[in-house]
Amino acid sequence: MKKSSKTSLLLVCTATMATLAGGSASAEMRTISATDQFTWISAGQTSTTNGAPLVVKVKKGDVVTIQVSKDSGGHGWVTLKGPGNQNPDEDRSRVVACGEKPKAPTANDQTKPAVLREIGCTDKPSNFGQEFIGSFQLEVLDNFQEDVNFWCVVHLSGMWGRLTLEP
Repeated sequence: MKKSSKTSLLLVCTATMATLAGGSASAEMRTISATDQFTWISAGQTSTTNGAPLVVKVKKGDVVTIQVSKDSGGHGWVTLKGPGNQNPDEDRSRVVACGEKPKAPTANDQTKPAVLREIGCTDKPSNFGQEFIGSFQLEVLDNFQEDVNFWCVVHLSGMWGRLTLEP
């Protein structure tokens, strides 16, 4: 077998093992950071304080890191039942936070299933849904299909955004 054929076989096997292990061979790291201007920023895009959301395109298997530095002031991150400019309620069912088990829907359950899972927090409590300094990570699950809106738990509709599935 030629060297290039061995390399190709190795790459195919590695990608297959990553996919079988529940990951994605093309998964990417995404970062959403809070700013001291009361906005979210990610990959050069930003929300505005007058209601324009930050839109972050994600793929299944991606890992999204939410960052709040001590210099940015008090912020937190939580998912919503609708767009942040329509006065929505929080929707914590969209995330399996650290220490929680995924909830199986019941016949009368009107909540949507979790499409994000907090990861990397074996020795610390969840930062999801509360004001914090630091970071936490969310894995985009395979059942992610429709947009997930979010906002800052402190600044609400003045600081919101949306995760949307990249085609």
